[in-house]
Amino acid sequence: MNRRQKITINGRERWVSFSSTQELVNLVQRECAMEPTSTQSETRVANYLMSWFETYEKPRLDPNTAAGHISKINRHILPIIGEKRINDVTVSDVQRIMSLLNSASMGKQVKSIINLCFEAAIADEIYTHPNPAQDKRIVMPTAVKKRMPLEKDDLALLIQFLPQLKPEYACLLVLLIMTGCRRGEALAVRWEDIDWAKKTLHLQRVIRFRNNRPEISTKMKTKAANRTVSIWDCFIPYLGKPQEIGFIINSDGEPLSERQYMNRWNAIQKELKKAGLEQRFTANQLRHTYATIAANSGEIAPKVLQGMLGHASFQTTLNTYVSLDRDKMVMSSQNLSAEYARLTSKSYSDNCSM
Repeated sequence: MNRRQKITINGRERWVSFSSTQELVNLVQRECAMEPTSTQSETRVANYLMSWFETYEKPRLDPNTAAGHISKINRHILPIIGEKRINDVTVSDVQRIMSLLNSASMGKQVKSIINLCFEAAIADEIYTHPNPAQDKRIVMPTAVKKRMPLEKDDLALLIQFLPQLKPEYACLLVLLIMTGCRRGEALAVRWEDIDWAKKTLHLQRVIRFRNNRPEISTKMKTKAANRTVSIWDCFIPYLGKPQEIGFIINSDGEPLSERQYMNRWNAIQKELKKAGLEQRFTANQLRHTYATIAANSGEIAPKVLQGMLGHASFQTTLNTYVSLDRDKMVMSSQNLSAEYARLTSKSYSDNCSM
């Protein structure tokens, strides 16, 4: 016959059922083994999460990604559960965090951080419940934040207006339009990276900003980001007078600081608005435009486009299309020049013949 009795373990009361004294003893022993120590039970999420991140996550991430993770922790996780004892966090707490996010991608990233943190807490025997981030009841945000490419009319206007821009403005735009590279990759390009005989550009380093200062690194976003792309005849004059060495985009020979870059980019937007381009855009939108035109051209295999953009992965199902061929990447980039020309004016097309 089962009996019920209230027991207290580490100051917490609970009712248990048992059929014999020995079963009660065994049950109490198991419960004691599962209880965290008083020190563990007082561990706050904020303390554990930041200690775990600095020790295990940050060293394996590039500086930009690590900074992004810190921002997500401070903005989305700590305000909700930072002051809670870590062993008191529940599935409903994770759901509260998810419910306050406004995009599917952000939800996925924040949940991943929570999941990794609680996996570590379980391994450290600080969290004694199933991982709350893995509960199937959690409802994720579904809104998708789309990165829209420039409309073809806006792209045509931008290209046609290049001769009227200051050389340093046109140079920055041309590097982004012509290569589809990331902002930090464009800012890090040096004259020595250009093979004039083959008309190619080797993207092999990146600039990241820390407290406004540019930091140059050969650690690219992905291994695939270290790549060779084509430079187009019609855009070469906008790069400026070729030099033997030095940064192509610079201020008095030095790479731009973050403030200098933002001032230059805002000035470009102001000039383009005068020309009739009302919608502001980002460097990443030019990269997205490059990818969209390339994909819509029907001339470039997905795996080749993956290499041109420097992505670690395009889509898993497309990774078997073709093997990556560097010469084909360069040839495809030259073909893309003609596709840009086709989408712009007839006069520009005449000037951009390869």
